Amino acid sequence: MLVGIILVFVQTSLVAGWQVALGSADPLLGQPGEIVVVDPDRWSRADLQRLADRGVVPVAWLDVAHPEAGRTYLIGLPAKELFVPLPVPRGKRIARGPRRLARFSLQSWREALRRRVRELAHKGVAGLFLTGTGAHQRLTDHAVGRTAMQDLLADLAREFRAHRAGGVLLLHGDVSLAADPRLGSLFDGLVLDGLWFGPGGRTVKGWERERRLATLAWWPEGRSAPEATGNQSSGVSGVEPRAGPAPSPHVSGGQPPTGEAPSSRTPGSAVPPADRSPPPLLASPPPPCVAAPVRPVRRFLLALEQADSPARAARARAAGAALGIDVGVASLPLVLP
Repeated sequence: MLVGIILVFVQTSLVAGWQVALGSADPLLGQPGEIVVVDPDRWSRADLQRLADRGVVPVAWLDVAHPEAGRTYLIGLPAKELFVPLPVPRGKRIARGPRRLARFSLQSWREALRRRVRELAHKGVAGLFLTGTGAHQRLTDHAVGRTAMQDLLADLAREFRAHRAGGVLLLHGDVSLAADPRLGSLFDGLVLDGLWFGPGGRTVKGWERERRLATLAWWPEGRSAPEATGNQSSGVSGVEPRAGPAPSPHVSGGQPPTGEAPSSRTPGSAVPPADRSPPPLLASPPPPCVAAPVRPVRRFLLALEQADSPARAARARAAGAALGIDVGVASLPLVLP
C-alpha cells in the first residue's frame, strides 16, 4: 500500500506543521499551532471547538470543481446542466476520487459554493483547504477557463474572509493560479504535489525540484508574481486530459461572472462583531465562532509527497529535516475516504 508523505515548508513560526485527517472526528488530533485539514461534515461544532481549545487549527476541505456525494449544498442544483462525467483512466476499471466535474463558471455553482463557505465559517472552522483547482485544464484549454477559476477562488476567499478575517486559506492543485494578484493577497499557503517523488513513485531530480521552487520564489517572500507567469502555467502541476468543452458563456468566451463579495483583510479575531448581520440563509445570528489564529505575516509553501516504502518515507523525512521542512503522513491520492 502506498504511503503518502506530506512535507510542509513553513516560512513563519506562526505555523507549526500540518496534517490531513479526512476520516472520522478525533478531538485529540494535532498539536498546538498545527494545521489539521478535516472533512467538516464528519465533525460537530463542539469537536471543532475542542481542537481550537487545544491550539490546533482546523481547516475545512472544500473541492471547488467536483460535486462530492452526500453534500447538502448540492441539493436542488441542476445536475444535467452543471456536471460533466469524467472518464475512467485507460487500463482501470475503477478509479478513486470524484467521477463528475462541475462547470465551475456557472452562477448556480458559484452560489452553491458561497453558501457552503458561509456554512463552514459559521460552523467554526479556522480556514479552508481549496482543492480541485486544476479543473479548468479539463474543461477547456482556453485562457478564459483559467481566469474563471481565479474568479471563483477570489470570490470564495473573500466570502470566507468576510466571516473569518484571521482564517487560513490554502490553495491545492494548480498553484500557478496564485499569480493573480487577488489570490496573492488572499491566500496564505500553496500546496505543491511531488517535489521529491512524482507519479508512480518516480524520484524527482534535484534540478526539477529546484526549478519548480524557483518559479514560486516570489510567494514566500511576499512579492508579486513575475509578470510572465500571470497568464500561463508555472509548470508546478501537470495538465490533465479534458473532459469536454464547457458550454457556459463564460468558459466559451463571455464575460466572467460578477458580484464578488468585498474583501475583508483586517487581521484579528474571527469572532463576528455583535452588530454584524447574519449572512443569507441563516435565520438567526450564529453562535460564537471558534477563534482563528492571527494570519501569518509571511506566506508559506506546503508539499504533498508520495513514497512507496518505509525507506522512501524516511528519506523524505530526512530531506525535509535538512531543509527545515515539517513532515506529516497521509494516503494518496488525496481524496475523501
